[in-house]
Amino acid sequence: MFYQLIGRQDSPTTPKRIDDYYVKFLEAPVKAYQNLGIPAEFKPVNDIIAGGKKISGNGAGDIGDARILVGNMIFDFNFDMMVKVLKVPDEKFRDKIAQS
Repeated sequence: MFYQLIGRQDSPTTPKRIDDYYVKFLEAPVKAYQNLGIPAEFKPVNDIIAGGKKISGNGAGDIGDARILVGNMIFDFNFDMMVKVLKVPDEKFRDKIAQS
């Protein structure tokens, strides 16, 4: 599942620093994971992890007067399909990716 958050940079609810923006607004997806029974936690600068593994990637930036956060919540991932569609150097490398 993907999410996007767009806020005005001059809003009093928009943190001035991007790092603080992550801290404030990644709290909601962390709580959503926790409500599903997944022991998620925020890992600076912009990741959500569970059991030491990344379960959500996020990015933020400024476009004009807006500050934008985009991210995802990964519930299931097909590693075998990923290695089939990615152009990777050799079979040994594909096996390593599939095992991770």
